[in-house]
Amino acid sequence: PDAFAAGTFPGPERPALAAYQALRPEYIPDELLLKFKIGVSEAAQAQSLGRVATGSRRLTRSGWVQVRLAPDLSVTQALAVLAGDRNVAQAQPNHIYEVTAAPNDSRYRTTWAMEHRGQAPFEDSHSPRAATAGAGMNLPRAWGRITDCSRTLVAVLDTGINYTHVDLAPNMWEGGAAYPQHGFDFIDGDADPMDLNGHGTHVAGIIGAVGNDRTGVIGVCWKARIMAVRVANALGLATTAHLLQGIDFALAQRAEILYIGVGAVGPLDRALSEAIAAAEAADAVVATGAGNGDRDRIGDDDDASGNAFYPCNYRHRNLICVAALDRNDRLASFSNWGATSVDVGAPGTDVSSTWAGRRGRITDAFNDKRARRKTTSGRWGNSTLVLASGARSDYRPGLVNPANFPHGKYANNADERTYRTFDLRGKDAAILSFYTQFALQPGDYFNIAWSGRGGDPFANGVLLDGISGGSTDGAIVGPLAFDISPCIGPACSIGFQLLTDASGTDQGVAIIGFTIDTLELNRSSYHTTNGTSLAAAHVAGLAAMLRAYEPRLTAAEVITAIKQGRKTPALAGKIASGAAVDAHGALSYVAGAPERAGVGRCTRREAGC
Repeated sequence: PDAFAAGTFPGPERPALAAYQALRPEYIPDELLLKFKIGVSEAAQAQSLGRVATGSRRLTRSGWVQVRLAPDLSVTQALAVLAGDRNVAQAQPNHIYEVTAAPNDSRYRTTWAMEHRGQAPFEDSHSPRAATAGAGMNLPRAWGRITDCSRTLVAVLDTGINYTHVDLAPNMWEGGAAYPQHGFDFIDGDADPMDLNGHGTHVAGIIGAVGNDRTGVIGVCWKARIMAVRVANALGLATTAHLLQGIDFALAQRAEILYIGVGAVGPLDRALSEAIAAAEAADAVVATGAGNGDRDRIGDDDDASGNAFYPCNYRHRNLICVAALDRNDRLASFSNWGATSVDVGAPGTDVSSTWAGRRGRITDAFNDKRARRKTTSGRWGNSTLVLASGARSDYRPGLVNPANFPHGKYANNADERTYRTFDLRGKDAAILSFYTQFALQPGDYFNIAWSGRGGDPFANGVLLDGISGGSTDGAIVGPLAFDISPCIGPACSIGFQLLTDASGTDQGVAIIGFTIDTLELNRSSYHTTNGTSLAAAHVAGLAAMLRAYEPRLTAAEVITAIKQGRKTPALAGKIASGAAVDAHGALSYVAGAPERAGVGRCTRREAGC
């Protein structure tokens, strides 16, 4: 287990790993990853690190090192320094990835994705009134051949798994004395990969919720062996470093299927590509989602257009990239596609599955003029803002400074604060989120802070982030989201501060849609949501089924079989195979076409078959 421990690395998780769409950087701003050339001595490595680093730790057996940069160095400057270092083979930023889920509030009650017939869902924003006959994965016919995938180890690289859930506990990997909680947590650096987000538990249920037990939902595999590898935090964010460690761990434990539930638009991440190549060398299938940007993701793994989505755009033969389909076998409204980069489509809307616990939400705490226990100084106020269209539905209450935002100007030389205390007892995770519009002069800051002791969080608390400048074209940006789980208790105070100098003034700041989302872990929660990550989980479950059915299949042969799905006109020219996955069809391809699958005929599950 020591090989996968957090190691010596100064400082806690920093606000750079907060989730905010318009403001979040593509990489951690004070870290980078590097690999030394073969044969470089430890003394020479230390000399090279001393030029840029205040701390470092080795991440993987392949040699990648995570580096904390000196305070006076940016990532760009450090990379320039290392570019001329003869000891260094590679150096790159530590990229940020996020889970590929598309949230909604659907209440649809059935796991339509498993079926081969139409079902009538509740009406919602992502789905039609009824499914097309034939939509779904055609699993009932596949289950006539195999339901037990437990000979295949599936590693779920995501936000962790609630391994105590009644629908998952019997199907968790037994990690022995070293990993008694069925995996590892690379966020906190310990052997307890408990899910504090929900996403990882949801996809684990899609892959292998216990079947035929009269409880909850059912997975692609009724019986499975699922390993929890926590690489994403409670906000659903991961870094390259987390992913490298997670993949390394899964391969060391001989996982045959790797599900990666995170992705990002950005430049080529060569370190992650190398890790997936290591999985290819180990003959492990890697399943991942196409992303939820509703865009065409064209290009190979060296795509320079800025339109690539990784890991989807990598071209490794063991990687399968999955788009999300609705009940009519059409692309979901949010799903990315790509005629060369996306391989297949699978169910990704209104998918009901296991969840980590009971969700709760506190709303309007700062936007409501009647709010109690709120302490305010300066020109903070409440106002109704009219958003871009001016439609009646676009009138939103907001917390603003100045009180007549956006028509006035904020004060110079100001330190104006507003904060409120919340009772978060009994919660296991808490996420603060809101949208914002701001226009601030350089040197003036909008700050966010919390304190677990109540009172003024700017006097005795933790600064979450500080924002200056202006939102693009005065647009609403966000949601900004922060993990405030350390604040859980009877007196968690949340505060906002406008801190200005004398150099100038501008419109100020508005906070819209303040919420605190909470999670209370339990063993019996379920949830319905959308996303290409859910589509990829269906494919990961099918890959496990195929390998359990015929262990001699290589990773490339598994992917070839999965691509033999239902040809669907709506997918032609959108994804490479033009097909929706079909579990029975994939099994039939493996069993009945040895000249294509590269294996002997195997139509019955018996010894030696």
